[in-house]
Parts: sequence; C-alpha cells; structure tokens
Amino acid sequence: MENEEVYKIITIGDSSVGKSSIIKRFIYNTFTEDTFTTIGMNMAIHKVTLKNGKIVNLKLVDTAGQERYKSLAKNYFTNSDGLLLVFDLNNSESFDNISGWVKQFEESKIKDVNIPKYLIGNKNDLVCNVEENLIKNFLSNNKDFKYMSTSAKENKNIRELFQDIAEIIYENNLKHENIAVKNVRLSDGKKKERRNCALKKCLFD
Repeated sequence: MENEEVYKIITIGDSSVGKSSIIKRFIYNTFTEDTFTTIGMNMAIHKVTLKNGKIVNLKLVDTAGQERYKSLAKNYFTNSDGLLLVFDLNNSESFDNISGWVKQFEESKIKDVNIPKYLIGNKNDLVCNVEENLIKNFLSNNKDFKYMSTSAKENKNIRELFQDIAEIIYENNLKHENIAVKNVRLSDGKKKERRNCALKKCLFD
C-alpha cells in the first residue's frame, strides 16, 4: 500500500441510519439486522479499482451519531477527501437533523479545496417517510452535494456509491496536481526570464 493513494472518507449522520451497515456491506458484502451502535469512531480501509485500472485505498471513517459524541466527530474531519452524510428514508427526524451535521462539518475547517459530498438516503427497501421535495430543496440549497438512494440490506447502490466517490476524488487530485505542476513551471519560467533580462542588462550596460 506504500505506493498506493489513500482517500479518507468521513461518514456522518444520526445514530441507526445505517452508516456502519453501508460500510460493512461494501467491505464484507454482509448485512445483519442486529447491529451495535458505533461508539466514538470505527475505521476500515478497502481497495477500489478505478476505471483506468489504478488501485486506490478508501479509508472509511464511521463516526458515532449520538449527540454526546458529536464534539468528538470533529476531530476526524480534518484532511477529509470525501463526505457521506447519511439519513434514514424511513425516519424523517434523521433527515431533519442533516442541516446540523452539515453545519458541524463546515465549521471544522477541513481542506481548503472542495471535496465530493454525498447525501445518502439509506434503507430505500422500507417505506419512505421523507418527502421527495424536501430532499430536492436540500440539494437546491446545497449544490455541492450529490444525492444517492441506497439499501445496505438489499445491497442497492452501495458499490456504485464508493466507486463514484473514488473516481471523483482521483480526478480532483489529478487536476490539483496538474495545476501545481503548471504553477511551478510558470514560476520557473519567470525566474529564467528575470535572469535573462539581468544578463542582457549586464552585457549592454
């Protein structure tokens, strides 16, 4: 893994919305009805093969959703490469609370660059108690979020979700690397130009 890229993805949202189940389904392709509530934070790393054949590692950070752990969650937001904000389609209260999670995440002052952010409506195998127009309103007011409906139980859109976020992070990093290289070349060119001007001035003085 020394020569492979590692992308840190934070998963946040209320307790019992299925954050841990989504990660377990992705990594182990398993699902259990009885799950233990995450205390503090859990972390796992899983490889993803991009469309171009490159292998990257997703460092998945599963944070606790209980109120008493929210202050601790901020400690894990630093240097994140991607965000998954999960709510339960069967639980309207979990959707009502997502604005608070967004505020907490934004206040943590992560990377200066924009990172891919996903709003995840999990448990789409159950009756949906969250009105579609509410989700659309959130996305309209938070245009940096993409939306995906998932089911960890029935394995709907789980692999697609992580494949998509890995591809976007890779492309973003590639753009930033190209910009950095371009800036270095421009800086070197300006330095060379100044040296040439100084030399000409010296020769003709």
